[in-house]
Amino acid sequence: MARNEDIRFVSSSIKIPAASSWPPSFPPLLHSSLFARHTLSFHLDRAKEAIHRFLTSLPNKWPHPPLLCLSSLAMARPDAEPNPRRHGREDEERVLISEVLIRNKDGEMLEKADLEAAAAGALKSCRPNSALTVREVSYAEILSGGIIRLEISEAEVNNITIRFLDRKTFAYSHRNLFGRNQKLNLSLERGQIDSIFRINYTDPWINADNKRTSRTIMVQNSRTPGTLVHGNNQSDHGGLTIGRVTAGIEYSQPFRPKWSGTVGLIYQRAGARDDKGEPIIKDFYSNPLTASGNAYDEMLIAKLESVYTDSGDRSSSMFLLNMEQGLPFLPEWLYFNRVSARARQGYELGPARLMLSVSGGHVFGKFSPHEAFAIGGTNSVRGYEEGAVGSGRSYAVGSGEISFGMYGPLEGVLFGDYGSDLGSGPTVPGDPAGARGKPGSGFGYGIGIRVDSPLGPLRLEYAFNDKNARRFHFAVGYRN
Repeated sequence: MARNEDIRFVSSSIKIPAASSWPPSFPPLLHSSLFARHTLSFHLDRAKEAIHRFLTSLPNKWPHPPLLCLSSLAMARPDAEPNPRRHGREDEERVLISEVLIRNKDGEMLEKADLEAAAAGALKSCRPNSALTVREVSYAEILSGGIIRLEISEAEVNNITIRFLDRKTFAYSHRNLFGRNQKLNLSLERGQIDSIFRINYTDPWINADNKRTSRTIMVQNSRTPGTLVHGNNQSDHGGLTIGRVTAGIEYSQPFRPKWSGTVGLIYQRAGARDDKGEPIIKDFYSNPLTASGNAYDEMLIAKLESVYTDSGDRSSSMFLLNMEQGLPFLPEWLYFNRVSARARQGYELGPARLMLSVSGGHVFGKFSPHEAFAIGGTNSVRGYEEGAVGSGRSYAVGSGEISFGMYGPLEGVLFGDYGSDLGSGPTVPGDPAGARGKPGSGFGYGIGIRVDSPLGPLRLEYAFNDKNARRFHFAVGYRN
């Protein structure tokens, strides 16, 4: 089709049914930009003034009006009869929108419900040539069947958040970088032992490609306790911590209904430090803390991950498979393959809900001792301290929970967990679990309560283990 220089698209994704079909039948809306379904109308004198009222109210409701979408489609029509009641150019055919579905470019609802309702109302009864934003559509495609596809995304101006929680915590967030819904996060958190500095940039939809590919770039410098694998008995060095410098890039996209995949390339440099930040290569038992024997291990990791989610409901099924391959481009870089998987399935049992979950993994090749699978703790085998069951080259953990409503947002839980290193503890360099007398397997059971909150479910659980010990566990969010 020849390009018409007189055509200017000023709308979100729209669908024009054939003129001979009335009332129109609309197929499912698949595009994840902003959508609108509408019919051509030559009775423009009946168009309402909704957008005019909407635009008039914007300064009061939103000091910085969001860039949302444009609400009409202008098409050149040289042979049109003059109509003095029309707004805008006399040679244009206008559009009235009869049905509207508002979504952002990720196919999700807008965060501001009042903005979504106002935009939908304005689009459904638009005055010709009225606009909800100053941003023009960057791309338009005329498809068969009278369908016009326009690429445009929700955007908000200067959506920046800066937080100082205390002298040791700082966070900066920009949720609409370059006006394209891209996100930039910068944070610094420091505790008594651990600390983390992180920069994260995400483009949720690269160039609006048909595959809906997203990209994440990450740089991170962290210092975390090494007690998960190496305990806390470091009398010769004080508290042992693991310092990591990490940088990487990841690409993700949905490739089938309910399936999504991620590929990435990550560089990591990690080593053990004492409480003064000085590097150490051996623990209290004179066992190595690195695989290379140096103060730190370096690795370049190729990552592949696939996730299946049945729905967003906690009772639905989920499966995750993750594989990391160490690439020895330099002789001192580690060469290994790490595979892990996690699955969950929920069942409704009348007023109660049964949740079954299982996870496991194995590492082939040469790896750092602190990268062993740690078993035990709040998100593993409850009733044990973090990592107190064991740390192995392999592991398997199973869990069962029965939850039931009690009062309002309050929920009760009965649970049981079991975990094992599958006899692989001695194969970890230095055998840190054996040196600390960890059993290698164990189970726990108990009761708990959960409360829905804006931060997510708050969990308070009381657990017993097979060593006749008992512990309280507190966490935010569901068990992994």
